[in-house]
Formats: sequence, structure tokens, C-alpha cells
Amino acid sequence: MKKSRILFYLLIVAVFLLTVGLSLFYHRVILIGEQIRPDTVTVSAEVLENGGKINLNTASEEELCELYGIGETLAGRIVEYREQHGGFRSIEEIKEVKGIGEKTFAEISGEITI
Repeated sequence: MKKSRILFYLLIVAVFLLTVGLSLFYHRVILIGEQIRPDTVTVSAEVLENGGKINLNTASEEELCELYGIGETLAGRIVEYREQHGGFRSIEEIKEVKGIGEKTFAEISGEITI
């Protein structure tokens, strides 16, 4: 009788832990999903006109931050470089900005234009 009672309690604990785990997973998925829902992303009209590509010569720091690997610091450097050099003459020129190397360029090259 004791073994069956222990198994019964273990079963209840297992079901409880499974329920809690699934609940946490469900809420985690919902929270992540809310952060990346496509209908919450704002895109400027210019980005839409460029086929979804971001123009290095006109993009704001906010728009530049949408690129993979580009945060506020690099976006600021891109704008600063653009202002100091009169704009970019090719997308490859972005590699002249401190902090943007071949790897980052390879990730964003399909998403940028001039």
C-alpha cells in the first residue's frame, strides 16, 4: 500500500511540474512573440521605396539600428562618417566606419543601398 501511495504522490508532483513548466514556456513564447510581431515594426516610406533597403546616405540613426549588428554607437558613427565625407559613394565604403568589418558588412550588404 505504501508503494502505491508514493507513486501516486510522485505522479501528482510530476503533473504539477509539467503544468508549471508548460505554463512558463507558454508565457515566454507569448512575451517574445509580442516583441517581434511584424505589425508593430515601423518602416519609413523611403525604406519601402528602396525595396526594403536602408539608404546609407539618408537613413536616421533609428533606421540604421534596424540593421543586424548595428546598435546606437555604430549608427552614430555611420551618420558622423556620412556627414564628414559628404555621403557614401558605395555600400562597401561603410567598412571604413570604425567597428564595421567584413563580417558585419556581409550580414547587412543585402539590406543597404546608397
